[in-house]
Amino acid sequence: MASAKLARVTKQTFKKTVFGGTAILISLSGLLSTVPFLFSQSAMAAPTPNVVYNAIPSSLPPNMASVGFEATQTAEFGDYIHLAGTDRELRTVTVTMSDWALAASPNNVTFCSASQSNCTPNGFNYPITLNIYNAVPGSPLNTRGTLIATQTQTFNIPWRPVADLTCLGGTAWRAGDGNCYNGYAFNITFDLGSLNATLPNDVIVGVAYNTQVWGASPVGIDGPYDSLNVGVEGSATVGTDDNIDRVFWNTQTAADYTDHGAGGVGIFREDTAWGVPATSIAEGTIPFQITAVPALVTDTDGNQTTTLSNAVTQSGSDSNGGTVTVQIPQGTVVTGDSSWDGTINPPTISSTTLPSVSGFTLTPTSVIEIGSSSVDLTFNSAVRILFPGAANNLVGFIPVGGAFTPITTVCNGDTQSQANSQLLPAGGACYINAANGTDLVVWTTHFTQFVTYTKTVTPAAQTTKGNTYAVQPGDTMSAIAGKFGLTLSQLEGLNPQAGHPAGNFDLILPGDVLNVGGAVVTTKAAAASAVPGPSSAGQASSTSTTSGASPLSGNGSVKAAEVGTTGAKATGLKWYWWLTIAAAVLAVGGLGVYNRKASKAAKK
Repeated sequence: MASAKLARVTKQTFKKTVFGGTAILISLSGLLSTVPFLFSQSAMAAPTPNVVYNAIPSSLPPNMASVGFEATQTAEFGDYIHLAGTDRELRTVTVTMSDWALAASPNNVTFCSASQSNCTPNGFNYPITLNIYNAVPGSPLNTRGTLIATQTQTFNIPWRPVADLTCLGGTAWRAGDGNCYNGYAFNITFDLGSLNATLPNDVIVGVAYNTQVWGASPVGIDGPYDSLNVGVEGSATVGTDDNIDRVFWNTQTAADYTDHGAGGVGIFREDTAWGVPATSIAEGTIPFQITAVPALVTDTDGNQTTTLSNAVTQSGSDSNGGTVTVQIPQGTVVTGDSSWDGTINPPTISSTTLPSVSGFTLTPTSVIEIGSSSVDLTFNSAVRILFPGAANNLVGFIPVGGAFTPITTVCNGDTQSQANSQLLPAGGACYINAANGTDLVVWTTHFTQFVTYTKTVTPAAQTTKGNTYAVQPGDTMSAIAGKFGLTLSQLEGLNPQAGHPAGNFDLILPGDVLNVGGAVVTTKAAAASAVPGPSSAGQASSTSTTSGASPLSGNGSVKAAEVGTTGAKATGLKWYWWLTIAAAVLAVGGLGVYNRKASKAAKK
């Protein structure tokens, strides 16, 4: 076997023989999140677990005192700890290990030659198991209870740095701190989120792996795993170690136990006298770090609930490239139906079609989904959602499987206390412009799909007229121009051929075709421009004379209104002659005569 695994690092005042150096870190990742913040069993949201136990140094040393499994005939090594806080949903466990294996050692060269797929220039691949048990308090010793969670994961174990011949003995390596070490400290992390394990307040955590001769299933051949150790120099800063002088240990060597095997060997049981009284160094604290998130609880209605032990902030992009921010206060109870798995997803871009509202057009400016796509979530405290750049927009929500509902209540203010006072206990939502005058804030007691939108008056219906129009009885040029949204000059400019003769717009006849240029007019405009039909056939517009002069005046610019309504300029004799002419025309050709300015025209 390699000499490294036989070397022992012994503290002068330390009863136990320790090797190389390894420490353990446990993390419990977010049960309820989702991207960047909340906890989630779903990969859609990045978990942010809370630390409930930590005994790993804030700055990992080059190496630490540790227990070598092959050298001490160990199968499993661990500690009894008390968790802090209330978060208990297990997610990850990180363990600080110490490796004494050199890549250039003959036994490791032989191993890697025979198992090339398990070796890399940086290290070797090896499976390690993490176990978490219930703790059974007892006297004088505590005992291991039932297994809560277990997982085996393969890690790439880094080779320790090459030897520095200036170090004593010429086998250790020199670190940046100037000291020489035989082992190299590093962390490995177990991802346990898929186990959905809920932890009690007190647990026993153990690390297990096989070596050449020892373990649950010994490998049988020499290899770098024989120089792999677990650290023992931790100091709890979050949570507590049940006893800094004790560890849990499974070794086949009776003499290694303080009781010399009286309690049995090959059993994962509590062992004492691991402290260093003279220096107050606790080598009975294995460096763990445990993080967790709130666990789900089923209430009396069958719903799933959880209480957030810390305030939560989530963020996600909206469809305008801005960042929607969600803030959930500490202590909030979140409730979903029985199908809810505890996931709270951050804001994600979504889409929807808003309902039709008579006379108005609703245009979405941002559509986001928060919480869950399949379950409506409710809160016992108001939650703040900020929509960037959406000040003065309207806002509404769409529950899962439900219809769009506008939020019509304006918030009394933009503080937690004001929102709670306004929305609780009945629940609901309100909105208000943010103090910066740019953003929109929604306070809500539920998570669904939220929509910001604008509401505008729908323009009056428009009708596109044809490019041409056939003159009808009773039409005038001015009336036709108004019907198509044109001025009289515009209509005349479009029709230089119109009139009798051409260009004489005072005379148009039924059937004449005029160019109206494909004008677009609103329904209301068309109605306003409609010209009422003639009230009687006797109110006819005058004809033009050969010279174009009007018989009623000397300037040739008579207005039909003066003929059909006032008639004040016509003497009895003039009327006699006009009626005589009209009768002659009707007798000869039966033609109607039209004046562009007349409000009425003669009919057959």
